Amino acid sequence: TGEAALIVGLVPAPERYNPFANPERALQRRNLVLSVMKEQGYITQEEYEAAKQEPLPTRQTVTEDYKPGLYFIEHIRRTLEEKYGTETLWKGGLNIYTTMDIDQQTAAEQIMNDRLQKLDERVAKSLGIDITPKEDPAQPEKEGEEAAAEEETEPDFPRLQGAFMVRDVKTGAVRVLIGGREFDESKFNRATQAKRQVGSSFKPYVWMAALQKGYTPATLVKDLPTMFYNDGKNWHTFDESSDLYSLDLAKQSFISSKDFNVWVPQNYGGRNEGGITLRRGLEKSKNLVAVNLIDAVGVPAVVRVARKAGVTSALPRVPALALGVSALTMEEHLAALNTFANAGIHTDNYYIERVEDANGRILEQHIPMERAAFSPQESYLLINMMKGVVQRGSGRYVSRLGRNIAGKTGTTQSHRDMWFVGMTPR
Repeated sequence: TGEAALIVGLVPAPERYNPFANPERALQRRNLVLSVMKEQGYITQEEYEAAKQEPLPTRQTVTEDYKPGLYFIEHIRRTLEEKYGTETLWKGGLNIYTTMDIDQQTAAEQIMNDRLQKLDERVAKSLGIDITPKEDPAQPEKEGEEAAAEEETEPDFPRLQGAFMVRDVKTGAVRVLIGGREFDESKFNRATQAKRQVGSSFKPYVWMAALQKGYTPATLVKDLPTMFYNDGKNWHTFDESSDLYSLDLAKQSFISSKDFNVWVPQNYGGRNEGGITLRRGLEKSKNLVAVNLIDAVGVPAVVRVARKAGVTSALPRVPALALGVSALTMEEHLAALNTFANAGIHTDNYYIERVEDANGRILEQHIPMERAAFSPQESYLLINMMKGVVQRGSGRYVSRLGRNIAGKTGTTQSHRDMWFVGMTPR
């Protein structure tokens, strides 16, 4: 009875009568509700006296119910609260129909959290740090010196963060949205709010620009050392047919000059194959192929491809654009690369199917919008090469799933950001 009265008393002002933040106010409020209940005959005098003796809760009750999709729900809240206002959203009796697939959302969250925890433990072990999973909140708290000692010795270990999205290839309906780990600790959505360098996962835009210039998957392209220098206005290439030793000698005169910036990109591992097919260059994620391609087709052509695909963030007009120095949100990067998977037709991501008021009147409803960005033939060729990335290249780990998957990996400097963007026919 006392707990029920406490809950009723919370309704008008939950923050004001929060028993954890304001126990004295909460106690007065609860007793007032009990008094009214007694006066109106809902409880007897004996029940009233017994309920008044019940202690207030001192810690939140742990619920066993796992709540998936909190980042998804928060994204919906931010979108609709701005549109309809706080009062209507929370008290207007709206019915909101989202695109979320609750089963996929739940599975994805559990898998991501489990794998990142295991990576944390591996990294910590390599550094000689002992980390243990968080204490189960359902277990009783430890008291006194034992708890204090544990608190003092708990290492300050930075945990890996992650984000994940799944969307429908044809329509753009977002089925899964994970903005990070531990929503209660950080509501910042790393899928929609964070711009991160995308590394080599940007290369499909470069390869599409090459296809539009007449290249084919079998075209031999240069996997050769190239030196770029900037004269203060534009970037130029030095004789790319020279070997690395010649380039090292040549760049010394530029390095000693304040008027020039020099950039000599390299493949991961430092090896090059000289001539290589366009297909193999993507499968092996060859940096030298990427920068030689962007030099051949032009930076503006690559920027145009990215814009047509759906990239809206700023793109630096430099040769290093081919290696993914641009910072994009996961949301826009996924929608843009999805354009190639959808036979060159771009569709925006969307999260809400429709919103109805309390009387069932439709306030808004998703209207499909499609835009032809690339030819089906060019898109087919690019996706076919991206299938090779999974079958034989840098993304072959994903082939363990046994699915028909195309994709591209991306890793930034010092492994600060690691990407995989992929698609299936579904």
